[in-house]
Amino acid sequence: MRFVFVLAALVAAVVAIPTPLKHHA
Repeated sequence: MRFVFVLAALVAAVVAIPTPLKHHA
């Protein structure tokens, strides 16, 4: 199972999306 890989990718995406938006805004 690649649950760990999917979880890591999802967490990375969630952390990488709102961070620049709030930091740049």
